[in-house]
Amino acid sequence: MKRFSLFLLPLLLIAGCTSAGVVSNPLTSIAISPNSASINTGSTIQFAVTGTFQDGSTKDVSALATWSSSSASVASISASGLVTGVASGTSTITATENGLTPTADVTVRSSTATLVSIAVTPRTAIIMVQAGKGTDAVIDQLAAVFEPGDIIVAGGNANFQDTIRRERALREKGLHFVGVGISGGEEGALKG
Repeated sequence: MKRFSLFLLPLLLIAGCTSAGVVSNPLTSIAISPNSASINTGSTIQFAVTGTFQDGSTKDVSALATWSSSSASVASISASGLVTGVASGTSTITATENGLTPTADVTVRSSTATLVSIAVTPRTAIIMVQAGKGTDAVIDQLAAVFEPGDIIVAGGNANFQDTIRRERALREKGLHFVGVGISGGEEGALKG
């Protein structure tokens, strides 16, 4: 039993000399990335913190850091380092860990993308006008503003030779023409 105790004594001495809370590889510096950023209002960007330890090793310590924004009305930041652009301006993002506090600047711009117009191509016009000169007049007006590839559909009752003539003339301008010749035209549609 005496031998067993003497064997355990050195182990107990070694264990007793190690105190809880002593870090064998302390954090010596941290770096925030990106070190600057520009985003639009409503957009987000993820920041991260990399720690460098005494032995030269590095590790992502973003989850350990405490994040803050110098102007939350310009750029807010979550506990995980996700920045959201709130309003135009500049804010300084700070990550604090173990007494170290690197910073990064964020510039927030107003969203400049505004939908001014939308174009559906090819454009298609379906016309139902009286056969003859009335149809030709409307087709001429459309052909003046339409672009190659656009389509004109004539639904009025027309002579087939007018349809052939119109299709050839519009094809030379790069337009498509379809004569569907609904029997009775607008009169037939109204009166059956």
